[in-house]
Amino acid sequence: PSETGLHVHIDIRDLNSDQIKNLINLFRTFEPALQDIQHPRRRENSWCRTLHSYFEGREGATHRERLETLSTSNINLLHDHYAAMNFGRYNETQNGRKTIEIRYGAASVRGRKVINWMQVLTFLVEASKVVENYQYNTCGSLEDLAEFMMSIETGTWLDRRRRNLIAWMNRRHQQLYHRREWREARDAQRAAETTIIEDEASEVI
Repeated sequence: PSETGLHVHIDIRDLNSDQIKNLINLFRTFEPALQDIQHPRRRENSWCRTLHSYFEGREGATHRERLETLSTSNINLLHDHYAAMNFGRYNETQNGRKTIEIRYGAASVRGRKVINWMQVLTFLVEASKVVENYQYNTCGSLEDLAEFMMSIETGTWLDRRRRNLIAWMNRRHQQLYHRREWREARDAQRAAETTIIEDEASEVI
């Protein structure tokens, strides 16, 4: 259904305070691109509140101040479970994991889409370890994200996937992809409704 999302949790217990700040600023910067990859229905809804609304809205100054004083022992930022990227599970000690939750993704049963999406997000996490003092900027289009990805060597196997991921993120490809995906979902829903109607009719007979 259109209201469901694909929530990705990534373990970041190996990131220090400066790297976590880099991570937040990377997601703030490339939030428009991450939204463009997904279906429009996933944008600006109450279950996936943008980082822009937190840092530029009524509480923006407070959040920017908290970001400057953030430390791994005091993650006092983005605990809202419905923030598009949040630290709601970071302080949970179950299995020793400290994760961020990323909620931009729209639900999908397409395996390749899910894998590519998770790899893009993981690339940004790995990039936060190698960039120095990354600052938020407003250049956050898909083209900007592609240029950033090609300029960064994370030192992981994800570097070999960059070109494929960038091709997958292509704007027109995504528009065509989503139209096809949602059309198939609509047809499947109609088929299910038809089956229910036929079953009810047979019971009446």
